[in-house]
Amino acid sequence: MKKIIVLILVSSTLLLLGCDNWEDDINLDSSRPIFDEKIAPELFLLPTMDGILGHSEDGFSETSWNIMMPLVEYNGKTRSLSQPNRHRSWHDLDDNVWGKGYGVLNGIKQVRRAAKGSGDTRYEAVANIWETYIMLNMTLLYGDIPYFDAVGEELVSQVTYDSQALIFPAMMDKLKAASDLIGNQTSPISSGNDVIFAGNIQKWKKFANVLRFKAAMHFHNSDPGLSEGILIEIVNNPAQYPMFESNSDNAYFSFDGVQRISPFYLIPIASEDNLPISNVFIERLLSLADPRIYQFAKPVQKVWDDSNLYVVPSNKGVDKYVGHLYGITTSDGDAALWNGGVEYASRQTTDFFRPVDANFVPTAAAKTKPWFLSHYPEVIFLKAEAAFKGWIPGNAQALYEQGIAASLEMFQATFSDPRYAGAYAEDALGGLGEYLAQQQVSWGGGRNQELLIHEQKWIACYQLILEPYFQQRRVMMPPLRASNNAAAFESSGSGTRLPGRADYPDSEHQKNPVGVKRAWKEGFDIPITGESDRTDARMYIINNGLSPSLQMPIFIEPVVSSGEYPGDINFKSWYDAHWKSMFWWENE
Repeated sequence: MKKIIVLILVSSTLLLLGCDNWEDDINLDSSRPIFDEKIAPELFLLPTMDGILGHSEDGFSETSWNIMMPLVEYNGKTRSLSQPNRHRSWHDLDDNVWGKGYGVLNGIKQVRRAAKGSGDTRYEAVANIWETYIMLNMTLLYGDIPYFDAVGEELVSQVTYDSQALIFPAMMDKLKAASDLIGNQTSPISSGNDVIFAGNIQKWKKFANVLRFKAAMHFHNSDPGLSEGILIEIVNNPAQYPMFESNSDNAYFSFDGVQRISPFYLIPIASEDNLPISNVFIERLLSLADPRIYQFAKPVQKVWDDSNLYVVPSNKGVDKYVGHLYGITTSDGDAALWNGGVEYASRQTTDFFRPVDANFVPTAAAKTKPWFLSHYPEVIFLKAEAAFKGWIPGNAQALYEQGIAASLEMFQATFSDPRYAGAYAEDALGGLGEYLAQQQVSWGGGRNQELLIHEQKWIACYQLILEPYFQQRRVMMPPLRASNNAAAFESSGSGTRLPGRADYPDSEHQKNPVGVKRAWKEGFDIPITGESDRTDARMYIINNGLSPSLQMPIFIEPVVSSGEYPGDINFKSWYDAHWKSMFWWENE
């Protein structure tokens, strides 16, 4: 009976710890334990994970689905840029991630406090790794953020915004210490409370080193010496600092379908209708005869046969694929009806991610579909880039080709699947060797080799939460296009440049105006004054001469009033002149 009462008390307290109110969280007296420190740390672990993705269609998952996917041109979005889309009017982003991220920090402190009280270094390390995963995403998204006060154990009444120049080295040190703390321990932690690695403590160690490697890549242009030292230390000491070694190490957020239901299941059908696959992503996959297409997109429901008036499928197979025009800036109504509407565009709800019935209602199988946090192909492509640039020893070509093979394996995409023949018919390839031998894929085919790495990484990181945006901002490859009409939205916060950051949420402006104003004034290359320049400002890790420009190449968008939209008399003229201008591989 005593054990039951304690568990009830712990569960009740964790409900409070999981709240999304940053002011309430940060002002808890974290220096005073709520319970006896001998309470098992695993009792605190699961709520800190559920607080990010569990049983929720908002926060990190909503941001990934509704904002990041269209931002990097995986999705076309059937709303104009005046709605939260891909440029600078992505206001949903400002609040969702901030509340979720900071909302779980006190729960993580409870894990750490309980672990130290019981002398269990496994849970102490896991707490630090999970905390750093969250805070790495937060600083990559917002720039200067409250860090040292937020992750510290002392009570504070007003949090200070810290510079990325200090945050990144501190995070990388914490990840190294966590990896060392785990050491050679193999005794699993509670599998029922670990929804990422099912208790495998050595996988947590690998995750720590993956995050440290990734953080060093993002920090490289700001401090090449520090970052390269970390990268080399990791790759030269794989026994001490292992990273993911196969797809069996991948970091997935798993769902049981009962207590924890996948966001893929919870996404409303209307939201799915708003997010068909973009024409850019579809056409790139088709141009490469890529087998991942049947895991990423559904064949269209309807097909036009008049190429003078509509976009018709370019693939030869019986299963036809067409993307929705990316980056539309006209009215929502015209955007939704592009090429006849969503029935003429490929949806992204495949059996691999979100199984649906004939009416596109998610099936029970969708309740348990995992979300990627990080995976082996991502790591291999990071290493390929670092080797190509000379930051680490290694064969860039071998790593590049290994990354492609790993991605095909992870997405269970094969050249022998009937769905592959259904997409490509006589254009189907015979296997991986033929895929790699294509001029557009071949390492020796004459294309920019760094672009090859980033293009394939772009494909491989489909649905990888927030990382595709962070990656694109870091290297601006592949050269994703923006509509020329997007410039008309400059005054309202949209434009033809990749967004440099999200804004601090309204709650921070209200509760911590001193911190926000100081960050706005001192944390970026230009002082932020409001909506028009909030994402013009470049955060520390991209405010340097080595970081690329965020200006995107443009394509000429059709104009409704000129009869250039599908179904109109001037559509064919626009299509012939401009359709391929948004596809970088057609313009190299």
